[in-house]
This record gives sequence, C-alpha cells and structure tokens, in this order.
Amino acid sequence: MSATSTLAGSFRALRGLRLRFRPRIDRFRGRSAAGVRAELIDDPQVKEAVGAHVSSTGESEAQAWARVHAYAKEIVPSFSLVAYYRLGYFVARALIPLFYRVTVGYEAREALSAIPRSSTVVCLMNHRSNADYVVVAFVLSGEVAVSYAVGEWARVWPLETLFKSFGSYFVRRGYPEPLYHKVLERYVRLITRHGVTQGIFLEGGLSRDGRFRVAKLGLLGLLRLTLKGSAARVVGEERSNAEILDRALVMLTMRHVVEADGLAFRIDRSQEPLLRYYANSIEHLLEPLAGPA
Repeated sequence: MSATSTLAGSFRALRGLRLRFRPRIDRFRGRSAAGVRAELIDDPQVKEAVGAHVSSTGESEAQAWARVHAYAKEIVPSFSLVAYYRLGYFVARALIPLFYRVTVGYEAREALSAIPRSSTVVCLMNHRSNADYVVVAFVLSGEVAVSYAVGEWARVWPLETLFKSFGSYFVRRGYPEPLYHKVLERYVRLITRHGVTQGIFLEGGLSRDGRFRVAKLGLLGLLRLTLKGSAARVVGEERSNAEILDRALVMLTMRHVVEADGLAFRIDRSQEPLLRYYANSIEHLLEPLAGPA
C-alpha cells in the first residue's frame, strides 16, 4: 500500500470520526507534540527560570536545560483523535455498562450550547473514583474531547501512553522545584490561550470517604493568571478575557466505587502497603462479572 493511499485513508477516518461525534476540538490539538514542546522550551519565562535555577542550585546550565527537556517530555501529550474516539470511546462503551449504570441527572443544554466556539471551556468536577476520567469523557464524547491533569499514579505502561494519546498531561503533586512548576505553568497557560478544553478535579485527589475534600486551586490559579491582563491574541484573533473562559460544572455521584474497600483499608491502616489497596479494588471491580453467589 502506498504512502498516499495510507494518508488518504487516515484523512477519511478522521473525517468520519468528526462527522459521527461532531466534537468541539480546538485547532491546537492538531499540532505535533514535538512542536508544542519546542514552543514551551523556547518560552522566555522558561529561559528566565533556567537562569534562576542555575543561580540558586549551582547546577550547570546544561543540566538545567536537560531538566526542562525532561519536564516538557513528561508533561506535553500527543493527542490522537483516532485513539480518543476509536480506542477510548469504544473501550469505554464496552466496559462502563459492566460496572455502572450511567445516568445524567441534569444538563443545562441551552447554556452549554450558547458557549462560543472561540471560548476555552474548563470542566470543574469532584473526584469519586479513578473511573471518573473515563465516565466523564464517555458522557461528553459527543460534545468535546477533554484534556485532564493526571497524577503520577498513571505514569506506568501502558496507562501513560494511553492518557497522553487522549490529550491528558501529567502533574507531579507536591513537587517543590520552582523550575518544574514554571514549565508546568507555561504549558497550562499555553493550552488555555489556545482553547483546549480542560477537566480539573477540584479536590486534587480521590475522596476517601465520599465527602468533598478541601479544594486545591493550583491549576485554577494558573488559569486566572492566563486571563489576567488586557487581552489575549490566539490564532490571529483578538479576544477579551471575558470571552476566553467558560466554566462547566460536573457533579459525579456514585452509589459505590470500585476503590471503596481499598480506600477504607488505607484509612484504617494508613501504614500498610498499597498492594492491599489495589487488591481490594480489583476484587470489587470483578464482582459484577461473577454474578450472584
């Protein structure tokens, strides 16, 4: 098969997915991961942060830049429309009904439809289960492709590759180094300016007992910094800050989560290893497949 016919087939597949799902996808998602990393590394504020890091730590400039390249490679995803809708959507459609009966309790359809295509949409949600990523993406699949900030727990093969192909970026929770935070900040501000739809779990982690945890506003603070100032120039258009950001609230409620017993075990025996937590989670995950006792 020639390269031309393969490319034509890829374009037909992409066009078919867009016609079927009609998702809200910004043009920035079409850029290569290498191109986004290059723009991030070339950011003047990242260069300033490298100088500050060298001065404060005594590392060489080459070592500092090696850190920046490693952080950029770790953070920047490689979004694939085909992976998101061919692999992610169909796997979610097959697996979710095995464990959950998903219902939408309330949807402000008119308000959602009124959001301008030029706005950056941020979905703010609570965090009940690690399945939240999949459930929300599945429910919103016909509307938008969501980019999540994912914790380090998912930086294992094949989850890291999958999440990155779905457009998610990784965040080191509680990592103190200023240089890392500057690279992360500049990436979040970059995608916000370019209209990438983001999903943010306000609690910054799973609820251990079903109650809301204290909100962690770090990423929201970065969004606020992005919008601070006069106006933003994005894709050759001048837009005011009020026109850039729209917030969509997503409330997740579950009668039971697969991590429930594992989380309870961790609360009661906080010093015990994580292996038991995952064992309990997997045991509950398989219960619906076992049928009645």
